[in-house]
Amino acid sequence: MIEYGKETFSVLAAGVLSEQKLHEAYAKKWDVDLSLANPSPATLEYVNFLAETTEAQSRSPDGKISVICAAMVPCMRLYAFLGKSLSQAGFGSGSAAGPYHEWVDTYSAADFEELAASLEA
Repeated sequence: MIEYGKETFSVLAAGVLSEQKLHEAYAKKWDVDLSLANPSPATLEYVNFLAETTEAQSRSPDGKISVICAAMVPCMRLYAFLGKSLSQAGFGSGSAAGPYHEWVDTYSAADFEELAASLEA
């Protein structure tokens, strides 16, 4: 299990970059202009919550990476659950893989589950 601290933060940062690349690749593949995306109010609220939490913790002299990690738990857990469920339903890599198999493979991977679980610890 990953301990909170610099290692956890670096793993999370690397994961965010990988996620961004995956989403950008899908957008390019399907000719989607992400700058035109219109996130739902719930999505905006959660993203704002993450940004505000990160900002508050980075400005505080006693700010904690663990608080930022805890704020990320709902998203990580949801993606891990969806990835695993879709993989078990046959939407991951394989002969019957659908157009989202890379997404399913990413979020159903054991290392993603481990990272999500470490945030809950």
